[in-house]
Amino acid sequence: MPYKHTMQSASKNKIENKDASDSFSEFEPLLSPREAAAILTVTTGTLAVWRSTNRYRLQYLKVGGRVMYRPHDLRTFLEERLIVPTAPVQGV
Repeated sequence: MPYKHTMQSASKNKIENKDASDSFSEFEPLLSPREAAAILTVTTGTLAVWRSTNRYRLQYLKVGGRVMYRPHDLRTFLEERLIVPTAPVQGV
């Protein structure tokens, strides 16, 4: 006997799919190495060296063989390098 698709199960699938698509709407678009390099004011070659040598802990993703960066990771990378000058020593 063939599977009978009911309206109730179709409605349930729509609700489940809607929930899944809503969770993906929270993601920021991924950035290419060129876009990430422009934000960090370095070259794409520099990013490639950092990836291959683990010089810096800049996270990246491999998506279908392509390297991509999350904007959040670039912000974190920059914030970790923020230097706050200390007040000058008085009387020296």
